[in-house]
Amino acid sequence: MTFVRAKLLMERMKPGEVAEILLSGGDPLENVPRAIWEHGYEVISLELESDDVFKLIIKKPPPVVKMSHS
Repeated sequence: MTFVRAKLLMERMKPGEVAEILLSGGDPLENVPRAIWEHGYEVISLELESDDVFKLIIKKPPPVVKMSHS
């Protein structure tokens, strides 16, 4: 899966929701977890699933509550 596909999945996720993404080795394995983390999502785990296929588990963060100053 490329980051573009992962980003579409991320946009559909609800706060606190966990999702599984399957990645092949090489560039996607290096780039997708890093980009997901840079977007504020938690990378829960990254494990070898089978030959050159890795399972990435991510979690969408809760919404940021903006505090007003009184």
